[in-house]
Amino acid sequence: MIKERGNFRIMKITHEQILNKSIAPFKAFSFRSRDSSRIIPPHWHESTEILFVLSGKMNTTINGRLQEIKQNQFIIINPCVIHSTNALKNSHILCIQYPFTFLNLVTNGKFQQFFHFNSKLNSISSSTLSANTINLVKFLETQDKDISINLSIYILGLQILQELIEKYLVVTHCSTSKNIPFLNEFIDFVSKHYTENISLHMVADHFGYSVAYCSRLIRKNLDHSFSDYLTSLRLEQSLRLSLQSNLNIEKIAEKSGFKCYRNLYNAFKKVYNCTPEEAFNLSLIHI
Repeated sequence: MIKERGNFRIMKITHEQILNKSIAPFKAFSFRSRDSSRIIPPHWHESTEILFVLSGKMNTTINGRLQEIKQNQFIIINPCVIHSTNALKNSHILCIQYPFTFLNLVTNGKFQQFFHFNSKLNSISSSTLSANTINLVKFLETQDKDISINLSIYILGLQILQELIEKYLVVTHCSTSKNIPFLNEFIDFVSKHYTENISLHMVADHFGYSVAYCSRLIRKNLDHSFSDYLTSLRLEQSLRLSLQSNLNIEKIAEKSGFKCYRNLYNAFKKVYNCTPEEAFNLSLIHI
């Protein structure tokens, strides 16, 4: 929904509650924008979403960054990431949404903590991936689905996920690093204490390292500074609390580790280019 206020256009961000009615542990559907573009306004969800452009073009805005996806390309959108899409006229799109709980099960409880998908534009260059997406669309668009077709959808969705995990899953830290024991302990420590008033100095003291050395280890192996990594954990927690609780926004800020609303507000504007109120809007949209 877009509201006009003076000379400004205010975009309403929604939380998408993904309802899966199939037997598969994921949601998959395809659509065609024949006579006009199909716009999905800014929203977020706890599932990982893969958008395949089978023909035509689609524009996506992810965390405020506009990207054009062309035919035979796809993009992976990680959980709790604010995004919008615009499938242009005469486009054919396949969308698969894998729930966080399912991916966490597949990765032995370590999805997002140790793994995430790359969010770059990717090409459907693999013959296996190309064949699986084409066959999945064919079965999804079959009107009368029998047991055989439902099972085929299930199997193809899992085969696509297997290839995505093998080729596009990013390990949060370098698996060949001699610092794996420290990194495992660091991630575990921060995941348990990120809602508290922790700092890089406290982390360095806890592990017996200098602040400078600890900072270099984190940036080199996590590709984030300590403060950015901490902020990302707190933002994800604030989004979950907005969905799973009736807490007011000040309490959400406090329980997410931001201490006060102003810190929460500044983090949302910096990372998502929106206010917490816009992101916490719980109006539901269904594609």
